[in-house]
Amino acid sequence: MLTTERIIKRSLVLKVAASLGFIFIVSQLLFWGIGQKFFWRQLCFWFLGAVIFLLILKIKFSFPSLVSFSPFLGIAGIFLVVLPLLFGGVVRGSSRWIFIGSQQSFQPSELAKPIFALFLATFLSKSERNQLLFWIKTVFLVALFVVPLLLQPDLGTAVVFIFIAGVMIIFSSFPKKIVLWSFLGGIPVIILLGHFFLADYQKARIKTFLNPHRDPLGAGYNLLQSEIAFGSGRWLGRGLGWGGQTRLAFLPEKHTDFIFASLGESFGFLGVTLVIIAYLYLFLCLWKIVFFEKEPFAFLLKIGLLGYLWFQTIVGMGMNIGLLPVTGLPIPFLSYGGSALISSLISLALIFKE
Repeated sequence: MLTTERIIKRSLVLKVAASLGFIFIVSQLLFWGIGQKFFWRQLCFWFLGAVIFLLILKIKFSFPSLVSFSPFLGIAGIFLVVLPLLFGGVVRGSSRWIFIGSQQSFQPSELAKPIFALFLATFLSKSERNQLLFWIKTVFLVALFVVPLLLQPDLGTAVVFIFIAGVMIIFSSFPKKIVLWSFLGGIPVIILLGHFFLADYQKARIKTFLNPHRDPLGAGYNLLQSEIAFGSGRWLGRGLGWGGQTRLAFLPEKHTDFIFASLGESFGFLGVTLVIIAYLYLFLCLWKIVFFEKEPFAFLLKIGLLGYLWFQTIVGMGMNIGLLPVTGLPIPFLSYGGSALISSLISLALIFKE
């Protein structure tokens, strides 16, 4: 017999599926308008991701049973973030992708995100008497994943990993005073490290965020073209394939980093609003599902995965409209890319898993 809690949870899962279905339809329509090759490739990625999603839900395992695999998960995750440094191809000064032939590539760090959350949840769900030592160990474990990302360099993905860790630490039993003082003390250190270690193009992105018109044909070009795309869409959009910014290729990375700007140009203010509402509804339902979880390890894992999906969505949308610096992070379920989509679907499956 189904309990009231299980009935509510299944109702929430159906609502998430409805929101996700709407986002899927919008994204595929956008790819059809941008280029049919993106439509068919992304459809294949959705099929592969759906198979993995269903396998995770069908395979019988309990979350506590994953604890014994934690060391192997940690090694696998670190291997994935180090892999591009060893075998990655350099694109625009960054080694983030592993190329398979001349057409296909994948980004290992995307697949490492759910693994990182699993590994860290195992560690944070343990109890430790010496809180200072426990905090040092936590920072060290996070650094094992973040430092290789900074070396690629991939600052955007590194920030995502730090955000995942931050969310999980806040919701763990860790003393909040230590976290607060470490955060306040870490701010000047981060600023100092950023001054000396950020690449020139990363510094240019920050300056461009503050004033995109300082270099309209260089560092500010992407953001200005994105804003033009939004403006040209007006209330109802210019229609699929009719937007000047996307059709004439003024808008860079129109199917990945700036897919939200393509949405604004194609479907206008109305389309953008409906997609934002779909995401808000999706995350509200996922939030409620996560807080049904009573087991500490599973709760930390799920809250970390939810934080990852939410953070990338906010950052991806924010950078398209000039509210946040351009980072190159894909918007979950909307942007083109197999690695990001499969990572998002794995995370969603783990959140659904009972």
